[in-house]
Amino acid sequence: MNRISPDEVLTTPAGELAALASESLFQLKNDAADLLAAAKAIVEHVDRALDLKYADLAHQLRLNRPGF
Repeated sequence: MNRISPDEVLTTPAGELAALASESLFQLKNDAADLLAAAKAIVEHVDRALDLKYADLAHQLRLNRPGF
């Protein structure tokens, strides 16, 4: 089997993946780990942007709510 992309992994039966060379499986796993790290970094960055965008509004809402 030729090298498959991370996008193709989930559509490839596990039995076919098992037939790949160990090096190919480890590369796929490393590629997936890299994608996961990038996705986490993107989520954190967008969370910071949302915090900046809504910090003033949240502060104002807290000031106007009795009991908080």
